Amino acid sequence: MAKQSNTKTDLQEQILDAAERCFARFGIEKTNLGDVAKEAAISRMTVYRHFADKGELFAAGSIRILARRWIMLADLVDDSLPLCEWLMEILIINWKHMRDEELQEQYRGLGTSEEAIAVVLSEPGLFCVMDAIAPRLQAAQDSGELDKGVNLDGLLADLAEWIHWMSLAMAVNRSQRINTEAEWRRWLKRQLSGGLLQLQ
Repeated sequence: MAKQSNTKTDLQEQILDAAERCFARFGIEKTNLGDVAKEAAISRMTVYRHFADKGELFAAGSIRILARRWIMLADLVDDSLPLCEWLMEILIINWKHMRDEELQEQYRGLGTSEEAIAVVLSEPGLFCVMDAIAPRLQAAQDSGELDKGVNLDGLLADLAEWIHWMSLAMAVNRSQRINTEAEWRRWLKRQLSGGLLQLQ
């Protein structure tokens, strides 16, 4: 028997691709599952088989975007940098990206800041960060940059949680004391070297 071209995963990706286009075109509030089905060239019932409602579809799409984003950020940073600097660069690049006016306008147009924050801070959102930084942490331990006795799983979870919260704080920060790249670098270095990583 010939293999069907549309596996469940293929269909989910097709639906999520269509949902992203609809959310960008109409906004979250005005998009319905019928719009997504039409954009994906499938029946509405097929969409419902994979996603119970628009909220579930939005959450799945947001996690997919978040995973791609963190992998992209990790790929942009030179792996030869010391771990403290590598982590700091990821946060700085993310902060610069979040300050982009055109991107901010797109986010405002979606009108979903509360929903998006909930997804970012969810357990699947945390796993997106963990997946992106895990290879660099393993490399740091293998090279001796991190002590062999360090519980890598525990450090990975702690760092991912910290990066999670820091990226959000940096995006919405309105402090007069920390509002330039140099000030963020100084503050982040203290946080990383003084506590989380205990590196000099």
